[in-house]
Amino acid sequence: MPATPHSSGLGIDFGTSHTVAVIRRPDGRVEPLLFDSSPLLPSAVFAPPDGRPQAGRDALDWARVEPSRFEPNPKRRVDDGTVLLGERELAVAELFAAVLDRVREEYVKVTGYTPVNVTLTYPAAWGPARRAVLLDAARRAGLGEPALVPEPVAAATYFVHQLHHEVPVGSAVVVHDFGGGTFDASVVRRTASGFEVLAVGGLDDLGGVDVDEAIIGHLRSRIGAPEVWERLLRPESPVDRRHRRTFLEDIRRAKERLSRHSTADLFLPLLDQDVHLTRGELESLTGPMLARAVAVVLRVIGESGVTRADVAGVFLVGGSSRMPLVATMLHRELGIAPTAIDQIDQIVAHGALLATPAPVAFTPPPPVSAPPYTPPIPVSAPPVSAPPVSAPPVSGPPVSPAHPPQPPVYPSGGNGPVFGSEPGKATYPTHLEPATMAAIELSWKDALPPAPVKGKRNWQAVVSTLLSLAVVAAIMVYAFSKTGGGGLPDFLGGGDSGSGGPSMGKPTSTYDRASQTQERVEIAVIDGKPFVVGSDDFNSIRVWDASTGDEKATLKEESIGVKELAVINRENDDPLIAYNMTAVGIKVWNPVTGDVDVLTDYGFGSGKLMAGGVLDGKPALLNLSGSGKNSVTVTIINPANGKRLGEWTNKDIYADDASVGVIDGEPVIALAGNDKTDNYRVILARLSDGKVLRVIEPKIGQEKDSDPRSGRVAVTGGNPPAVLTANGVKEIERWNAATGEPIGDAFTGIPTTVDMIRAVQWGERWLVMSVDDFDDLALVWDPLTGEVVKRFSLDDLDGDIGLQAAGIGVVGAKLVLSIAVLTESKVHTWVISP
Repeated sequence: MPATPHSSGLGIDFGTSHTVAVIRRPDGRVEPLLFDSSPLLPSAVFAPPDGRPQAGRDALDWARVEPSRFEPNPKRRVDDGTVLLGERELAVAELFAAVLDRVREEYVKVTGYTPVNVTLTYPAAWGPARRAVLLDAARRAGLGEPALVPEPVAAATYFVHQLHHEVPVGSAVVVHDFGGGTFDASVVRRTASGFEVLAVGGLDDLGGVDVDEAIIGHLRSRIGAPEVWERLLRPESPVDRRHRRTFLEDIRRAKERLSRHSTADLFLPLLDQDVHLTRGELESLTGPMLARAVAVVLRVIGESGVTRADVAGVFLVGGSSRMPLVATMLHRELGIAPTAIDQIDQIVAHGALLATPAPVAFTPPPPVSAPPYTPPIPVSAPPVSAPPVSAPPVSGPPVSPAHPPQPPVYPSGGNGPVFGSEPGKATYPTHLEPATMAAIELSWKDALPPAPVKGKRNWQAVVSTLLSLAVVAAIMVYAFSKTGGGGLPDFLGGGDSGSGGPSMGKPTSTYDRASQTQERVEIAVIDGKPFVVGSDDFNSIRVWDASTGDEKATLKEESIGVKELAVINRENDDPLIAYNMTAVGIKVWNPVTGDVDVLTDYGFGSGKLMAGGVLDGKPALLNLSGSGKNSVTVTIINPANGKRLGEWTNKDIYADDASVGVIDGEPVIALAGNDKTDNYRVILARLSDGKVLRVIEPKIGQEKDSDPRSGRVAVTGGNPPAVLTANGVKEIERWNAATGEPIGDAFTGIPTTVDMIRAVQWGERWLVMSVDDFDDLALVWDPLTGEVVKRFSLDDLDGDIGLQAAGIGVVGAKLVLSIAVLTESKVHTWVISP
């Protein structure tokens, strides 16, 4: 094995609920270290009667049998000196070491070497005594003498050097760290050599677990049956303990799902009862809790001595900061839109690497065959005090992002008009699905773990993922629709309304992608042939041949997160892939030539929705951004040069979804969302200038309890043209786009919730694809008759579970359907000829 270059490194964020580690490869690549296929290692520790303590998911499993030997949050015990687990009295440093040793073990498995250039982060409020406990634990775990960096310094370093935010020397960053167990707020000022902590404050009794407890208390008061709740919350038997663990996991998943839907379903195992939790209920519960956090932020800013003008940004850190209400309340109080990224849990660990440059020279250690473990050493913790916050200066200036710019490898995408077999004719609509929310409307990411290291089969990772899905199968489907001309195949025309209809059968091709989490699936046209475009949570955009499954190209965005994506297919030219970058704007990539250009610097980093469209007969890029509670701005851009073709604002709706179509020869856009009265509405407007043509008031799911982020809409042509609406429910209503009158009864083929609606024209017939990611079901049906003409269910594919994303398009005379599934990280594609 070749020697490890000096540029390698390991950054560790030792958290209250979870620990995250990021490794820097010898070639400069930075990637998360995976534990049981997830970047989140539970910080829990279990002490068996003898032998080394166990950390992570193993500890959680053992806790079901002997809970007295379990410590869920060792970091909270830093001041206790020793902790009694069962009959064993263990030093707090030994509990810390069990977690850090698990990190070291995984590092060795991945790299083959003991870790060097290790950086550990710690809360800025920790004084020398607490930091001494952390260093003692690192030595016990075989990590040597790691560098220590305050957590907010690591976060601010990431904010500047990875996200490229402008923070001049002397300006400050407010770091809002809302984790699983605690809340911390810090103000850090940039200096010539790094960052210094000016002020810090926090709440030890506020974290994600406290939100979970509030939900449990609310459900308990609603449902009653105190004796059953006692068994569920204080289990004594192995069966009850298993029920409790399943219930707590269900609570967490429901909390995350409520950022996208108006209600979340939970099952109370001992009560054998389904219950519903609404988004309004969650915000009522968490509002007072989050107000305490905002008060701490305001106090810390005051104590720091900086003015509001000195604050260059507010950075959200910690998994619980994903709650949309967090950013909304901060924005309201500070007047600054907070910044957050999708990989929010990895910020501090990654920032630790950036804050501690690798040494100039390094002699690699020998490869390791078995990870050593230092036996427990009885210690008594020194008395702890909490001195004023004065973070030690970071040694050396922060380094540049660990990922140097690289020439892209070509992929290709498809969102926008798909040109049919008739020369010179393009048919739209193009459907838009919600992206990650705007800067003050952030979404939870489903906690699906990233893929194992490429080239290695990790069956334990697959098993772990399947078990988690057995608890809550909630994988969000994001996608845009395609349209085009073509002929109608003879076999379309059987099947009943509902979940019936002919199965899609064996896929034409199957693509094994690199990441388990698929964010988008789109259909593109290259040289007249269909290709599939997929983007994942590792900021990669990939393209492969729809007919063969062969990969054509990949674009990797190293510097910052891809927030939204759209593909513009052009009739006589290469397709263009536009993607929205936080704090950068919109970039556009030609997948054939490989050119990547900055399309705009308009500050569209917080754009909600993007899609390809057409205006004045020419391809256009549409960017939708929120400019208020019930306001949306539509910007139309020339994708070739970035020139604005038009822009208008509608102040009567906060658009959660949109669909572009052509009605009576005129391009239109349907905006779906909540109006000023918090009722679900759909506004049909002229695309060119935003003139409202009509307002549709859906009968289903339009009450004030509706989730303002769960609306779905699609526009079809035909006779009559139709608008299809849904809002967090399983019924899809159909409306005459010309008159606003309903068309027949609601379509009820989706069993649970409608997560996506797309419309395409195939020959003379319009088809709609509707997806229910909870039940792993996709239906293709006639919007005028409600007849299901094609049905896709993961039950039809052996062993596949977890529908993640779907795409539909028409290329020439062929209908293309592509569906990403979790199992084996597959994307199945059907290319159907007439």
